[in-house]
Amino acid sequence: YDLVVEFEKKTGYIACGSAITSYAKNFTITNAQNNYTGSVNPKFVYADTDSIHCMCSREELVDVRIHPTDFNAWVGFYASVGYLVLLLVVLPIITIKERKAAK
Repeated sequence: YDLVVEFEKKTGYIACGSAITSYAKNFTITNAQNNYTGSVNPKFVYADTDSIHCMCSREELVDVRIHPTDFNAWVGFYASVGYLVLLLVVLPIITIKERKAAK
């Protein structure tokens, strides 16, 4: 293992990271709750920080925006076990980092 010298590492802005995480949690939980139908015939199965797992088709989802590159949208694909997995789009953040690196 390499030892990290305390003052030689790059730091982040905690308040900004906290706000982004809070927004992502709210976005994920709201979309999950919109698709919760109970345990009898469940649509919503599981959610994580940046994903929602549902047992339904895209057409059955309620108030969920699916787009491959738009910010505040989900990228949808079917997992091998037969349920829909929605991943939160983070491409605009990558684009901003690439622009800063190019300067």
